[in-house]
Amino acid sequence: MFKRICAYNNLWRKVEKLFREIRKKHNNGKINYGKMSLIPSYKKTLFFIPVVILLGSFLTSVAFSAEEKAAEPITVPTVSLPVKSKPSNGSTIPASAKDTTQIVVNFIVNTEPKGDFFAELDNEQNLFIRIEDVKTLKLQYAENKVVILRGDEQYVPLSALLDVTYTFDEKKLTVAVIGKTTESGRTATDLFALQAAAKNIYFPRETSAFLNYGLAYSYTNTDGFQSFAITNKLGLRAGDVFFTSDSLYTKTETSDNFVRLQSSATYERRGDLQWLVVGDQYANSGNLGSTVNLGGIGFSKVYRIDPYFITQPVMDLKGSVIFPTQAEIYLDGVLIGKQTITPGSFDLKNLYSYTGSHNVEVLLKDPFGNVQKISYLAYFSSQMLRQGLHEYSYNAGFLRENYGVESDQYGKTAFSAFHRYGVTNSLNIGARVEGSDGTYNGGVSAAVAVPRIGQFTLFLAGSSASGNDLGGALSLQHSFQSGSFNTNLLLRGFTRDYSTAAAKAQTADGNQLEMNFGMGFLLDPLGSFSVNYAETATFKGIDTRVLSLNYSRTLYKSVSLFTTASATRIDDTTYSCFVGLNFDIGKGVRGSAQASAGSGDVNTETLQLQKDTPVGEGIGYRASMNRTETASSTATSLNPYVQYNAKYGIYSIDAIIQGISSGKTSELYNLSAAGSLVYAGGFFGLSRPVSDSFGIVVLNKEVPGAAVLNNGQEIGKTGYFGSMVVPTLSSYGQNKITLDTKNIPIDYTISDVNKTISPSLWSGSCVYFDAQEMRALTGTLVAQKEGKKTPLEFVEISVKVGEKNLPFPTGKGGEFYMENSLPTDQSTETAADQMSCQAIARKIKSGGNAIPPGTYKAKVEYEDGKCEFDVTFPETKEAITDIGEIQCNASQTSPSFVPVTATTAKDASSAKTPLSAPKNIVPASSPVLASSLLKGKLHYEEDEAAAQLPVIPEPLPATKNIMPAVVEKKPEKVSIILNVQFNNTKIVINKKYHESVRKLADFMKAHPEISIEIIGHTDNAGKEGFNMILSQNRADSVKRYLVKKFGINASRINALGYGPNQPVASNKTKEGRKKNNRIEVVLEGLQIK
Repeated sequence: MFKRICAYNNLWRKVEKLFREIRKKHNNGKINYGKMSLIPSYKKTLFFIPVVILLGSFLTSVAFSAEEKAAEPITVPTVSLPVKSKPSNGSTIPASAKDTTQIVVNFIVNTEPKGDFFAELDNEQNLFIRIEDVKTLKLQYAENKVVILRGDEQYVPLSALLDVTYTFDEKKLTVAVIGKTTESGRTATDLFALQAAAKNIYFPRETSAFLNYGLAYSYTNTDGFQSFAITNKLGLRAGDVFFTSDSLYTKTETSDNFVRLQSSATYERRGDLQWLVVGDQYANSGNLGSTVNLGGIGFSKVYRIDPYFITQPVMDLKGSVIFPTQAEIYLDGVLIGKQTITPGSFDLKNLYSYTGSHNVEVLLKDPFGNVQKISYLAYFSSQMLRQGLHEYSYNAGFLRENYGVESDQYGKTAFSAFHRYGVTNSLNIGARVEGSDGTYNGGVSAAVAVPRIGQFTLFLAGSSASGNDLGGALSLQHSFQSGSFNTNLLLRGFTRDYSTAAAKAQTADGNQLEMNFGMGFLLDPLGSFSVNYAETATFKGIDTRVLSLNYSRTLYKSVSLFTTASATRIDDTTYSCFVGLNFDIGKGVRGSAQASAGSGDVNTETLQLQKDTPVGEGIGYRASMNRTETASSTATSLNPYVQYNAKYGIYSIDAIIQGISSGKTSELYNLSAAGSLVYAGGFFGLSRPVSDSFGIVVLNKEVPGAAVLNNGQEIGKTGYFGSMVVPTLSSYGQNKITLDTKNIPIDYTISDVNKTISPSLWSGSCVYFDAQEMRALTGTLVAQKEGKKTPLEFVEISVKVGEKNLPFPTGKGGEFYMENSLPTDQSTETAADQMSCQAIARKIKSGGNAIPPGTYKAKVEYEDGKCEFDVTFPETKEAITDIGEIQCNASQTSPSFVPVTATTAKDASSAKTPLSAPKNIVPASSPVLASSLLKGKLHYEEDEAAAQLPVIPEPLPATKNIMPAVVEKKPEKVSIILNVQFNNTKIVINKKYHESVRKLADFMKAHPEISIEIIGHTDNAGKEGFNMILSQNRADSVKRYLVKKFGINASRINALGYGPNQPVASNKTKEGRKKNNRIEVVLEGLQIK
């Protein structure tokens, strides 16, 4: 339809041009002489009317579609094709003698609208499109079917398009094409992310330290003092380097000993997931190898540095489609994703799941409703590496000897290393090596995942040791998991001379052969069953076989049953059985009852009740009673244990009381206490022992009842100095530190109560919450002039606090509201810099974002001058202090300053009820100055010229405008957005928007029956109370401009401010905030055409 309108517009432009040419032939009523000089001017006009009609019919005929039948088909003669226009293959394009009609059709290719194109339609409803348009649409065609229409233009019939299907809707004049295009390519997308994106997470890099300490005391009722031990762990961190060292001091009745345990320095490359360790370390070369404690150097790939990095193999789904296709991906029957695929090849990447065999299905739905189902069987394993990943550890140094007894005794040189590589997502290979003191051991490994069978892992190793022959070892492992069914198998064998760095050769008691087989399954609702068989053979020739059966089931809600029966054969066969019940009492308390019996008349019963110790402050306990009966005796023991997590330490008592039934009891008591001293970026603290990383939570002042949570678990409450230590942060993970505000007094304001940090291992960090005790002043400001008091309404009070001049606006009647909060500084520091310990220390030193109690200089400029006065923020517990009336005596005039005044009393009396006020919102013009109105920065400026312009009376010119046309119809309300926008906290109407206000004024003059409502809106930057006042002042500014500049009656205008409560865009972007700072005009009494 838009093309038809354009055709009509072009027609009337040509008609107007024709009439202008006619007028030129007239000269003051005289007759011009030319080809029509014998015809009087008025007869010329009559003569040209039918000419114009005929001309209009000719000009518009081509603009109408075929469905309107407005013109006869245009016959196009055929012509021969010029040589230069022939196809590239040299074939001749046939000329067409068809009678065709030119129409406009809309093309949709692969469900994507491509726009309107001219086409030719013949009498047989065959459609032809220009060859240039075919190329524009990225369609392929048969070159030998190109025809010539309209002189020498090449056209392609729709039937000549290749690899597509199409439909032509004659009524809607649309052509829908589905199929392959020349831009068909490859669709590649990730079904799952292989590494979590870090959003709003702080990665601290503070200089920090901690010192854990522990005290343990043992005592018996028979011998008294047994032992006393002191343990400690020192940790230091600076940037990417951390150092740890722990030690143990033990004192008994006969001896005392101090020993250093492990000490090392580590350089961490967090982005590369690597550690370089210098010092004491444990090195393991892998399966069939050994673990050695050595002092030296090590370099490792450590995937735990990024717990969200996916290391396990993934699956890619590849294929191709001809048509645009909607793909649905299912994993074990559960929809996990949808993807739109364009014609061509596709690659749906990075599908993974938990260990086991899984059925993956892809449903491909084309536009015709056809559905193709593709099934894959995949086996995922969390023990393997995905394609292209490496895992390694290379270590060399000196073996630690007499560890735990001697501090610095090192022996022979040693080395240990392993390296694994993901060749494909189903094949991993690896190699390992270790050696020390003439013993060398090395091996290779391979792991493969087979969808229908499971994972196989093979290890081969050989060794050479001085004084021994060559040795060898082999290990074959298999595991399979499919739903609730699983199996596992282990076969392992060693030669007698097989040696490792930790063991020179196999001992006589060492295992020569090992075999383990297990199978488990779940039968709902019967429960879980499993069977295990293990067999070992030593070099001594002692064979051991163990067969065990296990069963477990949930009986009722929180009650579960588990049983085990086993048979062990060495020389003879022994039997044992075990039955247990676990139950949840509630409120974190759990209990269990267990009983066992076996060969040899040995029976045991145990009852236990326990409450888990919380992560934060709180108490936990465990109490168990055990009874053991044999053929010769019965023994009963009691084991109570209590642990209390205090703010600054952990305290526990553990007791073992035996021989209760016999009357001869033996009692052993263990008392312990542990804590930590911490430091991070200039802040110190006391806490429970640091187990991984720690954070110091800091408030700028003590806030009663401020509980701190880590990932939803309460850690404790802030202390006297407004700080506390979280000693249980998880390194490299996401720790969401939250300040629980439900118990914080209502007169406190806290800007942000959630912080997410991801510290490195053994590091300290700072978390800051800006807490302010809200205090406010209210009062009225009046000017004293010639013995008369005048309220200073809608002016700006400037209060000097330090180097800052803080603006506070007044409202109606000169009322003002001042809060003690300071505006946030616009710092050039990055977010990370602002969250550092040093930045937090600077904020606290400056007093935070609050105005300290005291007296401050204030000044105000108003229409007749300016004055200065003092404002005192008292040190009080009252949230709001009314300081009464402040009088200003004008010191000098300031004619260049023109404040934006509020609606006059006369205007206010005639103001109408809001036409479209939102529910539950009080306009800022309300006389109530609530304590919730918060201060902000406001600039009172206005175009000076607007105030000096003469008032124009209100005639009713027939002016062209942008408003709706008026007819006799029921009055309606219309809301429009006036093209007037404001920057930040400005209320001035920028000159470039004056034209929009003029058009509104013209429209109001043309339609005196209407009244309008001017509504001011703001974004959500700053505090809501200030924005409410700001929006009201903006609306008043537009009203005043209409009244003063254009003479519009003020009674026809009602100005309101709704602040940030009705956004039209997101306030998270600059463009969105700009759109929200707007003026809305609601027209009442308008009759819409």
